[in-house]
Amino acid sequence: MSEHQHENQYNEQGNPTASRIKNLTINVGVSLATIGMLLLCSETGLRIYARARSSDVCGVNNFNATMLNSFLKFSDDPNLGAELKPNMGESATFADGKSQILIRTNSEGLRGSMDYSPEKPPGTYRIAIVGDSVTFGWGMKEGFYYPAILEKLLQREVGNQVRIEVMNFGVPGYNGDQKIITLRNKVLHYRPDAVIMGWLIDDLGHPSYLFGVPFLPNSATKFLNGHSYVFGCFRQKILNRWYQLNAIPYKEQYQAAGKKKTEEMFGKIADISRKNNLKILVAILPVWQTIEKNRADGIIDIHALIAKASADNGLDTVDVLSYIHGEDSLYFALNKTDIYHPNLGGHTLIANVLAEALSYFKFIQSALPNVHVQEIRIQSFSPKTMDLLNNT
Repeated sequence: MSEHQHENQYNEQGNPTASRIKNLTINVGVSLATIGMLLLCSETGLRIYARARSSDVCGVNNFNATMLNSFLKFSDDPNLGAELKPNMGESATFADGKSQILIRTNSEGLRGSMDYSPEKPPGTYRIAIVGDSVTFGWGMKEGFYYPAILEKLLQREVGNQVRIEVMNFGVPGYNGDQKIITLRNKVLHYRPDAVIMGWLIDDLGHPSYLFGVPFLPNSATKFLNGHSYVFGCFRQKILNRWYQLNAIPYKEQYQAAGKKKTEEMFGKIADISRKNNLKILVAILPVWQTIEKNRADGIIDIHALIAKASADNGLDTVDVLSYIHGEDSLYFALNKTDIYHPNLGGHTLIANVLAEALSYFKFIQSALPNVHVQEIRIQSFSPKTMDLLNNT
């Protein structure tokens, strides 16, 4: 035995601590390498599966991988969280796992392919609609969401007297605070004649894609969300499930603190309206479920609370739910499992309600007194009409 081998044997036998550290280091290294290989194989498998199926790989928002990996990007504004990617033409598979829908955005990240100049073209009446996934048109083909339908309705009413523009600032997941930031930092840049704020009862909540990961810096979360399918699935399936289980029911959200928060948000909107001499319509959009469920969940009372908070701040307000007389709004839901997003019939209903509200509050007439606008009355929606619309 050489002197060097003898010395090594002596160190291992005579110094058990060094031997344990060496073994521990080897075991930790092997374990980390194994975990790394498993993650790499999982990431590769998920990407191949997603590409092959062109669909969601882990039940995340019914989209390719995650919403942030498909058509949202993190915003430079940390309070805004995320924005639509600009210049996008992305196919997405929605809840039934079959409907391939092409999503387009313009150069500024607004849904639709049309670009808008900050200066309005002559003879144009411009409306900006701020909202979340309902306004965005979740599950709907291009042009079949309520901002686009409203534009067609209004253009039909005014004829060639004036050109109607309706800009869609809807971004999935946005809450009330994000809508106000969008109004202040983006919408005003385009100098609209009017703004519609699409409001929902969950606007007090926190968007799922802003949920942080414990012990992980925001910069790391941002990077992993944009580059890892495994991380996106973990974050959506595990963390978001935990948040959902610990979510506060709407009835409790709108107690004293929620009521005060709602009043404060509408106060900010009203302040923007006054300072910019801008007419703003608040449209309260429904949860598309049965009348009995809306009553049981306290949603009808919450809508009344929101409407009062808006009107008390001097804002013109319309509650879409109140137009569904004696019918279950479930009929207008995107599908049986998604009661938060409307189908084509629901989008058409919203557009007609907004057209009537804009006429009633004389939005176009006050801005363009020389333009003749007849009073718009909402058309009736029979089940037969809805079936025809939904099959279009």
